[in-house]
Amino acid sequence: MMAQIPGHEPGSESQIGLTDFPIDDIKVTCAAYWNSPGSADRLGYALLWLAPAAPVNWTFVGAGFADGGTITGSFVWDAALSSMISWDVSVAGGNTGTFPGFTYSNATSTFFLQNLGNPEDTFLFTQNASTRVLRVTPVSALTDLGGAVALH
Repeated sequence: MMAQIPGHEPGSESQIGLTDFPIDDIKVTCAAYWNSPGSADRLGYALLWLAPAAPVNWTFVGAGFADGGTITGSFVWDAALSSMISWDVSVAGGNTGTFPGFTYSNATSTFFLQNLGNPEDTFLFTQNASTRVLRVTPVSALTDLGGAVALH
């Protein structure tokens, strides 16, 4: 049994609806349309599932501090969940009397995300049992699409 849509002319093809809705962080697009192969009108449905993006491994390239120190390493960020998965970030050089070299990792530090008044949130890596903190503030959002992003 065929459904009749008011205003639909037999023999034509027209899209009648397009709806996006989330299901557990997955975007689903549903389209209903008329398709007229031959002489019979048919109502068709199309579903497009867009799987959530995977977390991205972000790597520091050419990053440094005003005192000549460097920052190297990487971290895995899940932008869809605003969640830090893992990190292995080293700082070295510069004013080593005040800031000796150190590697921030899941084992040696704790991660926090905080808005410190910048357009983007700041990633805070805090050395365990210490007040030492590495602050990393991207100029634009780190998405699950990856890419290159400058730091403040």
